[in-house]
Amino acid sequence: MFVGVLVGLASSVLAAETAPKSDLHTFTDDQGHTVQASITEVAEPNVYLQRGAGEPFKVKIDAFSVADQTFIRKWGRAHPTQKLPEVFQISAVPSSPSDPEDSPVQGFKVLLKNLSGKNLGALRMEYVLFRFSTIDASVRTPPTRQTGEILVKELRAANDVVVETDRMNSEGARLALWVRIYDHSNNLLQEWTSSPVIANEKWPLVSAGGNFAASSPDPAGR
Repeated sequence: MFVGVLVGLASSVLAAETAPKSDLHTFTDDQGHTVQASITEVAEPNVYLQRGAGEPFKVKIDAFSVADQTFIRKWGRAHPTQKLPEVFQISAVPSSPSDPEDSPVQGFKVLLKNLSGKNLGALRMEYVLFRFSTIDASVRTPPTRQTGEILVKELRAANDVVVETDRMNSEGARLALWVRIYDHSNNLLQEWTSSPVIANEKWPLVSAGGNFAASSPDPAGR
């Protein structure tokens, strides 16, 4: 499972300058899944990949095949760049029911650490859980999706908070997670995903915007 493969998504909404894009390249992950993308930046130990007009995905270089790692680092040496710091450090670990006899369901516990140097007010995390079948990896079937939203009342400078997504059936499948973090004005601050295979998907949510009063902020999760 690709839990924690991606350290985060590039906060390109905050950094307008990017390195020249490479031509499309077919990248293969360590489970044999492929994605066609362009490199926009290499910043060890990560690479930024982009598909079409979407936001660049920040992926750990060692998630890919040895040949792709060589390709990425060669591109990076030819295109040195500088990038603005990200707002958050984002990571995730799987969460499952405490009773092993429960039905096989799984979600994610997501750690958000404030790297901005500022106290941040109300934040909203939208997320999409993707369920990819592992029965036959050679046949691509559309993933099942489950969406949700978590509100965080405040995240002070250098502090972190753990929030937990809902769970979905994980039998015969692997799950992946895509999150977007918004501020109180509904500005997108950062994106993150747990697997490069999500680069093949489209963000299915339409931002609600201004819905902080719709439910009580809960730093511990939903």
